[in-house]
Amino acid sequence: MHSSNKVASKSDGREARLRPSVLTIGLAALFSTLLIFSGAMTSFLAHEGVSDFISLYARSALVSVLVVAILVVGASLAGKSLPIKVLSGVGGVIHLVACAFFCYLVLVGDQGAAFTCFGGAASGIGCGLLCLTWGKLFSRFSLSGALLNVAVASCSAAIVYACIMIAPTLASVGVFMVCAAVAAVTPSLFGGGSDGAAEARARGQRGSSLPAFFGVVAEPAFGLLVFAFIMGLTCYTYMEWYSDYLLASFFASSILVVLAFLRLKKPIVRPLYRNVIPLLAIIMLAVSSMSKAVAGGSAAEMFCMFLLYSFAATLTIATLCAIAHASEFSSDFIYSIALVLFAAASLIGLSLSEILSGETIGIAVTVVTTVYAAVMLVARSMHSGDDSADAENGLDEGGSETMRDRCDSLSSEHALTERESEILVLLAQGYASAELSEMLFISPNTVRTHIHNMYRKLGVASREELFQLVRSR
Repeated sequence: MHSSNKVASKSDGREARLRPSVLTIGLAALFSTLLIFSGAMTSFLAHEGVSDFISLYARSALVSVLVVAILVVGASLAGKSLPIKVLSGVGGVIHLVACAFFCYLVLVGDQGAAFTCFGGAASGIGCGLLCLTWGKLFSRFSLSGALLNVAVASCSAAIVYACIMIAPTLASVGVFMVCAAVAAVTPSLFGGGSDGAAEARARGQRGSSLPAFFGVVAEPAFGLLVFAFIMGLTCYTYMEWYSDYLLASFFASSILVVLAFLRLKKPIVRPLYRNVIPLLAIIMLAVSSMSKAVAGGSAAEMFCMFLLYSFAATLTIATLCAIAHASEFSSDFIYSIALVLFAAASLIGLSLSEILSGETIGIAVTVVTTVYAAVMLVARSMHSGDDSADAENGLDEGGSETMRDRCDSLSSEHALTERESEILVLLAQGYASAELSEMLFISPNTVRTHIHNMYRKLGVASREELFQLVRSR
């Protein structure tokens, strides 16, 4: 019996090591062909004739994905979960057809407004359904796993964007279609067995409040809004700086890949949001002021801006994966809300980019960045007390491994759930309830519920009694 369990465990370990690498390739392919993202579409502006239809195509795609996302939000609120096989099958086919349609326009040029709107709408539907599919897949990863995969995929996508930009048109179209096929087909390799978990999350969400949801996703949602708006606003004005965007995206993602490998006691995403993001924003604003005073603008200014928002985008996607992994809310609900925010902000940014002058857009970018930095600094100050909760009151005698072994023994003996077992270890390490909410990406009410249930199963009524129980093992 034990030997078979060990064999199964080893098999699961091999599968866990294999899956992220394959999924990373698929996610990179999705990022490279996401025609609702201005960064992906801008790479084609280097080719002749694309600028004639790209604006209408982009707006049509964003409107259609907005409609799809709103419908999924409604279904999620009603407790319905979309099967991953349906999402990946239908979304994959539509995505492939839409990408082929887009490539046809790239090769032959504008074919009229109706033709362009149809292609854009198909792209929005396909991208929306595939984003929901990939959301289900990446809800399997904890924060560190999600951050690693998303960061590597972002690095790879930046390379693909560069290839599309500099390669001959026919070669660019070929690269794009290969990526579209990989993005569409990969989910079918991992779709089995996930629908049950998705349904469980959807049923559980009906008992969770919307205020609790927005309390959990506030920071990543705000980052997503700002990123989408800025990228939409600058996609045409700063075409000359597109190579700087690619370099900044690659650089930011590479740093996050390194950070994802670090074994830290606490997740790094929240500290990055509250320390690195405001710091980058301040540096960008300082560089902007100095460069305009000297030469009216500079590549350093643009690089800092793109670096800031590349960091924000990657951290946001990884955080959304971690929130979905926590299973307090369904992945459909989380990612459909994200798509609504992304599409709406992108549409506003695109619309403004066509009516504002370059100078006004520069002012808007400065104002938005200032507000973003200020909000992140406020969030940092609000949570500074939580972050300072000391772990010295935890149980550290005999080493953390011994303490963890004791907690594992208690969890097994008293049939604690996986989440309760995780909270038991963190409480034993001395973390406060407020910290648990941030570390596990669940609402404070859910943390309190888990602690209450865990105390009941263990027969304790306070943390002091819990410590005594752990010490007695």
